[in-house]
Amino acid sequence: MAAITLKNVPPKLLSKLRKTAATNRRSLNQHALLLLEAASESEAPDFKREDSLAAASQLDAWRELSGAWKSDDSAAHEIRRIYGRRSLGRKVNL
Repeated sequence: MAAITLKNVPPKLLSKLRKTAATNRRSLNQHALLLLEAASESEAPDFKREDSLAAASQLDAWRELSGAWKSDDSAAHEIRRIYGRRSLGRKVNL
């Protein structure tokens, strides 16, 4: 059988899992498998919908801010200044 490893499990979550497993007379592994199986059979969360809601929220915030910034420089000058100060990012070897 295949095996998986969970990393960075928050201590509170691990404690809850251990307690629930012990209460139900299961090993931690048996309990985790049971939970994973139950989760895989239920309706999966719609992450795309959550992402689109976050994007819509961000867009609303930008719309609220638009027109609020005042400058004595022209828009073209401000754009050149912003692009001039952008970093090239980090180098990545592919």
